[in-house]
Amino acid sequence: MLANNAFAYCLNNAVNEADYGGNLVLAVVKKILLGVVKGFFKQLCIDFIEWLFRKVIKNYNQKFKISKAEDYVSAMLSSILNEFKLSSIIGIAASIICLLVKYIPKIIGKRMRQKDWWNLLLDMVAIVLKAIVNKELKKLKSKRTQIHKKMMTQNNKNTLKLESQRINAKIHYLGMSLDLSIPVSHQLLSSLINILC
Repeated sequence: MLANNAFAYCLNNAVNEADYGGNLVLAVVKKILLGVVKGFFKQLCIDFIEWLFRKVIKNYNQKFKISKAEDYVSAMLSSILNEFKLSSIIGIAASIICLLVKYIPKIIGKRMRQKDWWNLLLDMVAIVLKAIVNKELKKLKSKRTQIHKKMMTQNNKNTLKLESQRINAKIHYLGMSLDLSIPVSHQLLSSLINILC
């Protein structure tokens, strides 16, 4: 049983990540299809912008043409992977695989022009910058959570209660006191609970 990873479907947490209704498969399929559609239109928009640039800025009289299949496959694969929450190392590896899908056929087929080499370099720099930015954002989120916890323990007069169909808040600041009771829809309330918890 350990060799086959029988609990991979629930991220090795069968108690908390149970999927009694089989919704995980539908969610994964939905993310994959959404990624395919996003990737296709992303590459189509890139092709259109490049054509528009050549036509308007450079005054080339060219017909609109779409990129090679590997560009579309790479864009779709990248968008599919972006739909899933991947760890930073896996995300970098996945981005590199997307670049390989895009550029290896061009290198093997000897279709790499100077522009393509520069694009490869820019894509690699973008992967590194994305990883750095994501790491810093995680640090900021962690710091924000620590500050929030510290503020809640220091200023325990302030309360925020999420009750069914309403938000009740008591805020004490600079000697002033404010009691709020705001009616909200069930969807907004569940969204707020997901954000705060």
